[in-house]
Amino acid sequence: MAKLTKSDRENLPKSDFAVKSKAKTKDQKGESGNYPMPDAAHAKAAIGLAAMHHSPQLAHIKSVAAKKFPGVFNDRRK
Repeated sequence: MAKLTKSDRENLPKSDFAVKSKAKTKDQKGESGNYPMPDAAHAKAAIGLAAMHHSPQLAHIKSVAAKKFPGVFNDRRK
């Protein structure tokens, strides 16, 4: 999934978000700060955005990405 449209994002399962508490409803899924990760590319982008914005949730986002995509993220430094 290269491009994540608003409709795609709203229809993702809650499990595809790093911050599941912010992705309970379709409206919440469309808001920023919940970091959708339907694939490894979006997980990398979520980590980059969280780092760029100095998010206090960066460690959590990295952890979710590593669990969801172990072959991609477990070899990297935290």
